Amino acid sequence: MQLTSSWNKYTLSSEKNKLYETVLNSSSDRRRGEKVITRGHYIGEVVDALSGIGEQVNMRTALGLTDLNRYMEDFFKEILNKALCFKLVNLNDDHVNAPGLDLIDTAAGVGFQITSEKTSSKVNQTLERILELDDPPQIVYVLIIGKKQNTYTLNEELCTEANFSEDNIWDITDVAKQLIGLPIVVLQSIYEYVAHELARIRIELEVPDIEGNYPTSISQFVEPVLVPKIGEFQLVKAFLVSREKSEEEHWPQTLYDLKAFVNQLRPLPRITREFYAFLLERRDDDDPDGYGGCTFNYNRLKRICRYTDMHEELELLEDAGLIRFAPAKHENDRFKVLIHGQGESGFTVVNLIEVASQHGISLHKAFTTLDFSLFDPGEHRTYNS
Repeated sequence: MQLTSSWNKYTLSSEKNKLYETVLNSSSDRRRGEKVITRGHYIGEVVDALSGIGEQVNMRTALGLTDLNRYMEDFFKEILNKALCFKLVNLNDDHVNAPGLDLIDTAAGVGFQITSEKTSSKVNQTLERILELDDPPQIVYVLIIGKKQNTYTLNEELCTEANFSEDNIWDITDVAKQLIGLPIVVLQSIYEYVAHELARIRIELEVPDIEGNYPTSISQFVEPVLVPKIGEFQLVKAFLVSREKSEEEHWPQTLYDLKAFVNQLRPLPRITREFYAFLLERRDDDDPDGYGGCTFNYNRLKRICRYTDMHEELELLEDAGLIRFAPAKHENDRFKVLIHGQGESGFTVVNLIEVASQHGISLHKAFTTLDFSLFDPGEHRTYNS
């Protein structure tokens, strides 16, 4: 998975382009032959990702959204630790919004403030707070997630006391520059970490619309709950009564069983219902042992269905009481999937199959859309019970 594809809507800054030139012109890399491509790939992908993050933060800042959450702090903590061999910890683990500093490596005497605010007043304010600490780190960096100013007007007294200068103000470009001389193993580790976290970072930095809705919502990844459509299964009733007049007396129970079967399907994922329809449409035998269901040879199933999650679908259907694996009575018996008939009579499913076959009704469509009004020649209505 490449990082650049996730950020192609962002314009790369001129600073990043300058960094590319530095990477490509590095004589030490050119002497490595084939490793140039690999190193360039890792560096380029990470630079693209960091630049995209910077652009997104700049956009938020322009809208007055200057807050950076804890996840962003941890993201850059890991990159700095890998690139600079630090052992930074997040001070907000113990103190929410620790004054002046977000990250610190006590042994190395290094601290970082992670911020989206790039002004001189923000840097001076940070230095004031750091100097109020009982044991401030020897070296302090202000890491601006975005692009820093060209020049700063810093309080000389604060800078002297904190051993601070403009060189200690970093932005995304400065972080990216730290990658150039790193061993390829470290570059790969940073690349893999950024690739893994990038989607989450993008979501964390999204800007809500005027109604408070974010571009990425969990609802985009969750299958909607369908309300089944059902009538009175008149086609099923006509089929049963034409075959046996006494079915008229049993119809209330039969209709109850049909509706109960719909409710049994309702909580299952769409793909599971579709898989169930496939089992019914490609089954082996109907009512082979007089129990009202049908079977599917498991070995044949494995040959004709290469769906990678097939076993998970079978487990879901078994948990729902719709199928079970038939135990082998004899050593030479076929291993089968028994598809339960459902209902008091045990013939609910088989009856649906026969009616669907007679009237050209797609079980696939009925089960995936939960539209069982297809088994009614009259008007459709919604079944909510």
